[in-house]
Amino acid sequence: MSNQNRLSGRARNRRQNKQEKLEQTRARAKARKLEKKQARELKRQRKREKRLAELDRKYRDKLDSLTETLELDVNDEIGPTEVIDLDLDLGELERQGITKATLNQPGQAYMINRSVIDYRHWLDERDRNVIALFDYVLARACERFAIRAVGYVLMRNHLHLMDFDTEGRISEFCRYFLWLTALIMNRYLRRRGTFWIDDGRETVVMADEAAMVRKAVYIAANPVVAGYCNHPKEWPAVSLPGDLDGDPIEITRPSAFFSERSRLPGSATLQFVSAPGMEDFADKVQAGLDIVLPTAREFPRRPGRMKLGYTPKQPPLRSSKRALMVAGTSQVSIARVLTRMMKAHKANEEALEKVRRAAEKVVPAGAYRLYARLGMEYKPPESAAA
Repeated sequence: MSNQNRLSGRARNRRQNKQEKLEQTRARAKARKLEKKQARELKRQRKREKRLAELDRKYRDKLDSLTETLELDVNDEIGPTEVIDLDLDLGELERQGITKATLNQPGQAYMINRSVIDYRHWLDERDRNVIALFDYVLARACERFAIRAVGYVLMRNHLHLMDFDTEGRISEFCRYFLWLTALIMNRYLRRRGTFWIDDGRETVVMADEAAMVRKAVYIAANPVVAGYCNHPKEWPAVSLPGDLDGDPIEITRPSAFFSERSRLPGSATLQFVSAPGMEDFADKVQAGLDIVLPTAREFPRRPGRMKLGYTPKQPPLRSSKRALMVAGTSQVSIARVLTRMMKAHKANEEALEKVRRAAEKVVPAGAYRLYARLGMEYKPPESAAA
């Protein structure tokens, strides 16, 4: 190999080494720049989270202050003939095996909460067909199961509904309302599978007037807190305090989802009413809304149009535990609800035991489904036993 070739080879190696070092330097600089950018973004995110946590705490404190500001009734007085077990708590009820089926009691108010699967934005507030569907199904379900609607809001990925159960059929109402809306929305969105999810907090029992007013204000202000509007009147899918105790509204069955041959009635009547026995409920909710709105407007604004199917980056955590939940202000009002649940549970157990004793005489051996439904020990037919 000539000296000239050896020199050119060394020069080429030096250029390659220099190029590699330059690329490594650039890569390190790029990595440092990316790390700084991620650090700044993480700092901004933590700052936003801290700000949101402070706002949330401030907002909830404002809601809690409504009890004293508006002089709301906390139902903490015990009548002379009333029997209340003040030592009862939710843990004791769960240990006794009390399930949400015990909630089916007449004369009880509830707040129902449901979220869309993965908290995706499937409910477009600007879609008139979607709003018409939920209004009609709500009206139909209320008529069918003797439920009185008190408050209602449809958000982009969840809903809140407050109602009063007159006949103890809240479970049937929820099953029908959620089943029909899920079925139609899946068809409308051309998707399959689960639509609503149960995060363990979907049904809350209202124990007193103060809790009901606070929850009603929370429902009405929800679009403002979410940053979608500056006043509930700007949100097309929410009931306002002024809607309470007004004239019934006839909701026509939406033709976009139901054919003329549908077995459902052509229209249903919807009316938002105050819970029985609560005087000036609408005025108190309006006064509470006026108090919390300035704080609600401090949350970040998100006025942009909804992106159908959008999934939040960090959806709220949900629990698989189907816990009993009671919203109350005083120990007496909460204990009153729990005592009523315990009494109903014991009455149901006693009645079921009587049914089982009577069934032993009439249920034929081999009727497996009847034995399973009644929780009885299965007796096979004599031929099978032999």
